Amino acid sequence: MFVWGSGFWVKIFREKGSGVMKQTEKIDYLQTNFMGEWLKTRQQVEDKLSSQNHVFCYCGRLATGLHERTCRKFHKVVNSKAVEYLKHFLEKEVLK
Repeated sequence: MFVWGSGFWVKIFREKGSGVMKQTEKIDYLQTNFMGEWLKTRQQVEDKLSSQNHVFCYCGRLATGLHERTCRKFHKVVNSKAVEYLKHFLEKEVLK
């Protein structure tokens, strides 16, 4: 069972024993407990990916600043890379 907006969802998650956190659950946990690190890392990843794609976005359109601010596929990649960089925070909590 997952309880939105609570700080104790990891305990409930472990009691059910499903074992694998979904991407949205990881993001929610990081935003709830490590907001500063999440924002800083996400901004760094967004800048890095934006500078790597000079012409085209991940969705295939032109990579303009306006497009990157509203592109769902670009933000999905940014979120997954940010979670990947911050996975050490998730591992510490799950292992407790």
